[in-house]
Amino acid sequence: MMVGAAAGVTSYFQDDNNTPLEESTDLFNYASSLAYAQSKLSDDTKLTQSWVKPQEFGALGDGNHDDSVAIQAAIDILADQNGGIVYFPVGTYLLSTSHSTDSPIKNTSFITLKKNVSLIGENRYRVTLKRDISAATPNALIWLNEGTGREINGIGIDGVQSNFNNILHGILSQLDIDGLTINNCYITRVGSYGIGLQGVKQLSLGRAKNVTIKNCHIKGTGGDGIDIKNIKQETGYNVLYNLDIQGWGGRSSLKNQAGLDIRGVGNHISKVYFTSPNSYSGHAIRFRGSNYKTNNPGGQESILSNFWIDVSQQNIPGIRINQRGTIINSGYILCSDNSAGLEIDDTTVDHSRISNVIINGSGNSPNASFWCQGSNILLDNCISRNAYCGFKLANDHITLQDCKALNYRNYGFYVKSNATHYEILGSEASSNQGVPIVDKTNGQGIIKNLRGVN
Repeated sequence: MMVGAAAGVTSYFQDDNNTPLEESTDLFNYASSLAYAQSKLSDDTKLTQSWVKPQEFGALGDGNHDDSVAIQAAIDILADQNGGIVYFPVGTYLLSTSHSTDSPIKNTSFITLKKNVSLIGENRYRVTLKRDISAATPNALIWLNEGTGREINGIGIDGVQSNFNNILHGILSQLDIDGLTINNCYITRVGSYGIGLQGVKQLSLGRAKNVTIKNCHIKGTGGDGIDIKNIKQETGYNVLYNLDIQGWGGRSSLKNQAGLDIRGVGNHISKVYFTSPNSYSGHAIRFRGSNYKTNNPGGQESILSNFWIDVSQQNIPGIRINQRGTIINSGYILCSDNSAGLEIDDTTVDHSRISNVIINGSGNSPNASFWCQGSNILLDNCISRNAYCGFKLANDHITLQDCKALNYRNYGFYVKSNATHYEILGSEASSNQGVPIVDKTNGQGIIKNLRGVN
């Protein structure tokens, strides 16, 4: 076995425009291969240690030979040398042999990724880690033990579970993770979470901190597309960027699954796309809070911007907020006629701001495009179109500023009796049916410059 040895490798590397470069049987020597792998790593994850290929340990990448033992051997030798890169040339790497994961959490996986070791592939659609359907199914294809300094980049992960009949996660950890990047990956056909960084409250484990998930495509999961539960309630500094999540919630025993299920403090989410939820999905995005499930920890101060959500195929809400201090800006939600578009459905949610969000459809009674049950909430420049009800206010100290309810079927704005001290300022209610506003507080709020034609 040679660590970092020069080797000829048939490669189809991509240029910056994803155009295949000319095939060569001797494209890279050690120095240029290491430089390529290093170029795929984030600036804060660059490593200077050794690199290996699974082929040096007996992997074939032909889709028929069990490569799981070889991949694990490559990871283990790098971990013993304080880290490095496992570099995957183009191929399908069959995973047949699973093992028990490290204590204190006992799970099973095909691969355990250890601290300071990164997996780098040439292209997420041409490098695939694929479950052997004839082998026993573990809990995860890739398990992350405790530690820092890891990146998974340019890798495809295929659980081969079209019917989602087994609890199989794509990438999973239930331990403390500090410093992880998942970049440019494709995860498909897994029976549970595509990516699950979830803790175990009884053991006070599960801190997801300094995690970056970006440029990933997740398609077909039995559970959540991505699940991050920061059990320790510390500030996560987690960044999720440029994600395409399709077809979550396909397993019948896992109800109310989300495209993105997030809990913890200080998560930043931007440029995300959600579509084609399965039959057992619950939401596209769910910001968890302390009251969502009994005795679960909450979260606060997450930021979501630049999103596009299409849940019109299922009767589910686009976004649910059960978390304090949430900021949402610039997005579009397409709903069915039997769900809310955006729900703030916990009375303990406060000091949140929703700006520049458009919701189309949603809402036979009691739903609305914007359902606000928290307090000290500001909705600014938001638009509801073609809904049963545009905006429903169900708690005190809610302010709507420059909002529009257009083409509603029943109500533009509906203010429940407990929504005292509300303000509707400079807004519009326009439709050829229904009524512009219903105020059940008997005038305990402020309405200024409300425009509307019925």
